[in-house]
Amino acid sequence: MSAWGASLRRVLTFTWAWLRFTDYYILQFLQANLEVFWEIVRPRPAMEPGLVAVPLACRTSREIVMLANLLTLTPGTLVIEISLEPPILYVHGMFVHDREAFIAEVHELEARMLRALHPLERRGG
Repeated sequence: MSAWGASLRRVLTFTWAWLRFTDYYILQFLQANLEVFWEIVRPRPAMEPGLVAVPLACRTSREIVMLANLLTLTPGTLVIEISLEPPILYVHGMFVHDREAFIAEVHELEARMLRALHPLERRGG
């Protein structure tokens, strides 16, 4: 493959990875907005707030801060503290009905973000 073809493939791979991540995040963002809106207008609150320590797969400070910002931008979640060694986010959530499920949702966002940041790396699993 020519250098031009390899460069084009790389650009398309990065673009596709970011489009997939952006679509996922926008849907999560809209869902969180609706959930918080419904909590505000419902007569009997169903929120179950909690503070959860989430161990991360992120390794660089750029990845950790990006994930923290994405979580804080999402309604109903707020990153309270960031630990770099080991990488852990302390996240306050409005709807922490199940801590393990909440951690799994954060890990899903993290995994998708990392795939968008590093689309050319081969990851196991």
